[in-house]
Amino acid sequence: GATWATHALPSMFAGQEVFKLLVAGSLFVGMTGDFAGAGSIVYLGQPFTSPDGATWTPGIPILQSAFPGLDAITAFAFGAGVYVAAGDAVANVGLVSADLVTWTPTTMPAAGGAAEWNDIDFGGGLFVAVGQDSVPAAVAFIDTSSDGTTWTAQTCPQPTTGWGFALVAFGGGVWCVLAGDGTALTSSDGGITWTGSIIPALATIVFPERLRFIDGQ
Repeated sequence: GATWATHALPSMFAGQEVFKLLVAGSLFVGMTGDFAGAGSIVYLGQPFTSPDGATWTPGIPILQSAFPGLDAITAFAFGAGVYVAAGDAVANVGLVSADLVTWTPTTMPAAGGAAEWNDIDFGGGLFVAVGQDSVPAAVAFIDTSSDGTTWTAQTCPQPTTGWGFALVAFGGGVWCVLAGDGTALTSSDGGITWTGSIIPALATIVFPERLRFIDGQ
């Protein structure tokens, strides 16, 4: 990590930005997200792949016209041989793909009718997705899936009213979820039972950006 080289990404559509970078087999895979338009076409996101982190190939953009239940992609993960994407969904819709080309919609349960998925991770043979509903009221949620297609809503303690779960990560056999108000939850039984509380030091971070398990911590 001492010496870094600069490499260019392929051109992205206006308004798009890379929000997630992960490793999938022998590839680095990045995903863009947020609203971006070219005429009447809205791009939910676009994958980019690289075998070495230096040379990048753009993938096929994901169009909102194909998945009207999604407004933007804001969460992305790889595991069990598939990619899973989710985001701002008016119909609790997520996407799953084995090749970053063909995407299949799947239902991701949430408490209300307008879900905002903030993060997805894979570990221990399980996907865990977190976020919050904005309709009828802000309710944080945690969903789990072994294959990225069939999802189960899990019961969990709620953060302070108005806050949702922002980040999720797996390590050492434990799942950890953080919320914007400093709430930290953990689960060691496959995402079924969640316990935790507000951690004062975390509450000073308005909205945490990334959560990872590295070298035992």
